[in-house]
Amino acid sequence: MTEIRDTTKDASPHRVVEMLISCVAAGDLRAAYALYAENAHVSVELEIPGRKDLVGTGGWPVALPRMYDDIKVQGLFIHQTGNPDVVIAEWDYVSRIGTAEVVNSNIIVVQVQDGKIVRARDYHNHVTRAIANGQADTLIAKIRSMVLPVDR
Repeated sequence: MTEIRDTTKDASPHRVVEMLISCVAAGDLRAAYALYAENAHVSVELEIPGRKDLVGTGGWPVALPRMYDDIKVQGLFIHQTGNPDVVIAEWDYVSRIGTAEVVNSNIIVVQVQDGKIVRARDYHNHVTRAIANGQADTLIAKIRSMVLPVDR
């Protein structure tokens, strides 16, 4: 488990996002979810077949998929925006499955108020995730469901 202190009203958005990424890398979802406000709105923008909106922390996954075994954070950069409550983070999660290295690129846009994440837009590489987690067939089925019939 990740040893982090509870966020306080004084925690900066930069610090909250650093803690979030560290908690996920350590596989400590309980600590990661504690960084979100109870009514947080998270939109997973590149979910397949379409954007997925999550409101509140109830019903979120309790375990991380296998691609997150022995994970490291690489290239973390947190950008400040014109709004002091909003930051943009970009990084790679690097892990191993057997002898294969898995690199998963991520960008999130996060709004923090009173030390808690209230809104986030997540942009993750879902193709890499599906392949690394042994869910390529499920991903392909989702992609096929997106094909629209076209009269020719």
